[in-house]
Amino acid sequence: MRLIAAALATWRIAEMITGERGPFAIFDRLRRRWPVMTPVIMGETGAREFVIGIDSVDEISFIDTPQGPARELGELLSCPYCLSPWVAAVVLYLDTYPLTRRAVDVLAIAGGAAILLDFLGVLGSVAGGIGQEAEDLEHGTRTD
Repeated sequence: MRLIAAALATWRIAEMITGERGPFAIFDRLRRRWPVMTPVIMGETGAREFVIGIDSVDEISFIDTPQGPARELGELLSCPYCLSPWVAAVVLYLDTYPLTRRAVDVLAIAGGAAILLDFLGVLGSVAGGIGQEAEDLEHGTRTD
C-alpha cells in the first residue's frame, strides 16, 4: 500500500513541476529558468534579444537552448516521465520517516484525486460526444 501511495505522490509532483503554474508561479519560474526552447525577439539592430517576460507571442520566435547542463535540466523539467525517477527517489526517502510520511500521503491523495478528475473528464467528453451524436440523429442535423 505504501508503494501505491509513493507512486501517486510521485506522479502528482512530476505533473506539478512539468505542467502547472504552481503557487506563486514557482514551477513556471523554474521551467523558465532552464528552458529547452529559448524565446527571442529581433531587436532594433537586427540582433536577437532574449525575452524574460513574454507579453506578445506575435513578435517572438524560439531557438534551441545550446547543449549542456542547462538544456539537460530544462528537458528534465519539461518531461514528467523523465522527472519521475528522480522524484520517486526523493518520495521513497521521505516515506521512511513518520513525520514526512504524512506529506507523502497528502500528495498521494492529491495524485489520486487528479487522476480521477482526469478520468472523469475523459468520460464526460466521450459521453458528451455520444450525447451530441444522438441529439443530431434525433433532429436530423448530423453532418458526416
